[in-house]
Amino acid sequence: MEPGLLLSARLATHGFEPSEFATPLEVVTAFGAMQAQDYGQALWAIGSRIPGSTRQDIEMAINRFEIIRTWSMRGTIHFVPAVDAKWMVDLLTPRITAKLKSRRAELNVAQDNLDHCAAILKKELHGRVLLSRPHIFEILEAAGEPTKNQRGYHILLELAQHGLIFIGPNEGKQPTFGLLDEFITSRQLTRNESLCEIATRFFTSHAPATLEDFIYWSELTVIDAKHALELAGNKLKTIDIQGSLYIVGASFQAPKRVAKGPVHLMAGFDEYFLPYRNRHIIIDAAHAIHVVPGGNGVFKPTVVIDGGICGVWARQVKARSIKVTVRLFPDVRCTDGQLQNALTAYGHFVGLPIDLTVENI
Repeated sequence: MEPGLLLSARLATHGFEPSEFATPLEVVTAFGAMQAQDYGQALWAIGSRIPGSTRQDIEMAINRFEIIRTWSMRGTIHFVPAVDAKWMVDLLTPRITAKLKSRRAELNVAQDNLDHCAAILKKELHGRVLLSRPHIFEILEAAGEPTKNQRGYHILLELAQHGLIFIGPNEGKQPTFGLLDEFITSRQLTRNESLCEIATRFFTSHAPATLEDFIYWSELTVIDAKHALELAGNKLKTIDIQGSLYIVGASFQAPKRVAKGPVHLMAGFDEYFLPYRNRHIIIDAAHAIHVVPGGNGVFKPTVVIDGGICGVWARQVKARSIKVTVRLFPDVRCTDGQLQNALTAYGHFVGLPIDLTVENI
């Protein structure tokens, strides 16, 4: 398979060309987990894969507890299918938790503190109660557990990684938290079943991808990642792309021609870009700094043309419209007409007309 066909294949497996997803739960289930520390961008990451969807559609799935947010892997907030949250944190967070020793010391968080906070939240959230983060911090402060300077955030992260709490629907602009076991009837999987499941979902939704990509995305050990592939067995298969080995889902079919013409406004932190260890196929190395300025871990929304990242975009919400500024890389040309389908989809998603500006970086 040629590199151009690889990008066309990824557009298809990621649900863009064409999209066959109909609901938020279908999207999140296919991917297993979708990075979501930026709430608004995460909603669009899901919605951009569902033709004709709106922000309200995604939030309805959150309000119905079909999809939830939690710290499921890499110490970062992700959207996950609600029924899968428990086995995912059980599988993917122990290594992260083990690495937090120095951070706990910096924040003066001992195991006794975590146990104390867990007991408090079990009492305060009992009975399917959802409380906002500021409200929870007030409760913890009153109980002698400081929450300032990221200490409260860290406590919530650790308790979520142990499967006690999850992030519920927003209350205004603030996230709420509830007891996971009171809201969700979780799927029960063995460790081997969990490894098989996470590998199958990753390689089916991110194909073609490499073992290194899977390790980078999941932060499993090399031994566990290889074992996961063995457990997946005939649910996956390998293909050769210019001498390199890639893994795909069993039903994967290579595209017959390179996709030409499609333009997508993808979300910041989108799975299309973030999980891949080697991104030179997706973006010219000289332009990567525009997507992750300063290498600070913040991924800007991207403009994708023919499968490659060709620019970034930003939005500014006004009273009756949204100003979208598309900034293309120096050697890229794209007309308003070429952007029209993507703009129409995004305008429908947010429910406001788009005021477009296109410029080159």
